[in-house]
Amino acid sequence: MKGRGVMNFIRSFCSAVYPYLPPVLKDLACSYEGYRLHRLRFGRQYGPTLDWLKKTQWWSAEQQRSYQLEMLRETLEIAETNVPYYRELFRNIGFCSKDLKSLDDLENLPVLKKSDIKNNPKAFVSVGEQASELVENHTSGTTGTRLDLVTTRTCVQKYFAVAWRQRGWFDVDNGMAHATFNGRTIVPLEQKHPPFWCHNKPGKQTLFSFYHIKPSNLKAYVEELSRFPRQYITGYPSILHLFSNLLLENRIELPWRPKAIFTSSETLLENQRSAIARAFRAPVADYYGMGEQGISASQCPFGNYHFDFEVGIAEILPIAEDPLVGKIVCTGFFNTAMPLIRYDTQDIVHLSESDCPCGRKGLVAKGIDGRIDSYIKTPEGYLLGRLPGVFTRLDGVQEGQVVQTAIDNLLVRIVKTSAFSDETLKQLYKALRERVGNSMKIQVEYLDQIPRENNGKMRTVVSLLSKEQLYSDE
Repeated sequence: MKGRGVMNFIRSFCSAVYPYLPPVLKDLACSYEGYRLHRLRFGRQYGPTLDWLKKTQWWSAEQQRSYQLEMLRETLEIAETNVPYYRELFRNIGFCSKDLKSLDDLENLPVLKKSDIKNNPKAFVSVGEQASELVENHTSGTTGTRLDLVTTRTCVQKYFAVAWRQRGWFDVDNGMAHATFNGRTIVPLEQKHPPFWCHNKPGKQTLFSFYHIKPSNLKAYVEELSRFPRQYITGYPSILHLFSNLLLENRIELPWRPKAIFTSSETLLENQRSAIARAFRAPVADYYGMGEQGISASQCPFGNYHFDFEVGIAEILPIAEDPLVGKIVCTGFFNTAMPLIRYDTQDIVHLSESDCPCGRKGLVAKGIDGRIDSYIKTPEGYLLGRLPGVFTRLDGVQEGQVVQTAIDNLLVRIVKTSAFSDETLKQLYKALRERVGNSMKIQVEYLDQIPRENNGKMRTVVSLLSKEQLYSDE
């Protein structure tokens, strides 16, 4: 661990110095970090795992269940033998991993909360892993609570192989040039002139600053993107949507067309998908992953999310009267250094009623909405999801956010374009009333930009209610 501490210090020091480097040295620093991450993510386990995943995606439902039962037994045995938290838990409740007969037996174990890990993270770390194999990891902290984790190099490579299987569905591979739009600080916020990007040359990646995307800088962004084709683009939906709107409003088409746009880390809304697809003239595919690496879901060319059964088990626990809507609880198979069993992701899924035309079996979803605290709760006690959909068909709304400040009050934040009118406002109120009813007060606030989280993500719905208010039946 001493060597890892030195490397963490070096990376922290470089991060502090990086914003003040000239562009050439920024590219050098970016390329060094890209090389380091490439070695970590695409190591010796990546290739064989990807080859295996290309076969398992066509397994029958029975083959999937058989695999998951075998992996669950292995995971529970590791937890029982090597992980202090589970060793004590199993002893206290009289559970033995060898007694597992079916996947349904998993319900005999309690649901694990993020606070359980936060209160004693060391208790969840396996004592059976070599120190050289361990990798420090963390969740993004979108809700203000960053969770420090431990994973393995093998886990990282397997998890990335799953993500790249999805990209292969769109004829994309990891040797292609691409552009990235996410929440990283690429250049200092106070910088007034380009370049507003840096180059990771080993990864053939150009990383663009989100914080400088505005009309006055659009020409510089377009000129950089026009220098050579990028075969695909990755990024946060809200950032790609912001940039796409600028392209569409100014009737700008890039001189090349990517094979696909891959979004992740935020809920992808339909109006965002539509604008991004039109601006770049390419399909948009979303990926649901998590820093805990316990589950993932990949959106196929038909628009459905397929839970990647190889990664772990996804249980869908009901939260509403609709049997197709539930909260995701997962048990991961890949991370043997910190196995999380029945972990409450707090993310909400809308399951599909039918099989996907692509032919892949298993758990299929129409959409994944994000956290339960990204839902609105009415005074009558109803949980409402997909509220950002009210902005989808409104002219003149560049970005929108709904904030529940009290059980009977909504604050709607809007970034307007020149097309916004009194009629737009009337349509907004009408759409909201149709969803939340008449017992809730609605306020509208106009902003130049919707505030982002510390990690650059934008939450389209924010609930300021306490957990007691959210979970109570009243």
